[in-house]
Amino acid sequence: MTSRRVSLAFILLSICAPGRADESPIDFEKQIAPIFEQHCVRCHSPASNKGDVSLATFDDLKSNDYVIAGDPDDSYLIELVTSQDGEPPAMPKEAKPLSGAEVDLLRHWVQQGATWPDG
Repeated sequence: MTSRRVSLAFILLSICAPGRADESPIDFEKQIAPIFEQHCVRCHSPASNKGDVSLATFDDLKSNDYVIAGDPDDSYLIELVTSQDGEPPAMPKEAKPLSGAEVDLLRHWVQQGATWPDG
């Protein structure tokens, strides 16, 4: 009976362990693109690249270190959408801020290498 408890405890820990969400690959098209479409593309597209930032390609985000694949702490995009020192996030301007879950998805996407599909 003790070995069953140990096995059950191991299974529960592996399911509930912190960081487990990081192990699941973020799907750009299903999880990240909708965030960009809802909150960012209106102002940051090739037709309207306010702040000289466009979300048309990953190269546009890599320029000026907006996204540093694998390093969300040094990616300017994450800083822009996160509250700083009690102040509201800088982006999106004049719109509802991203939810905590959306910011977490962006952070995990960057941590996982910020994959961006061709096309």
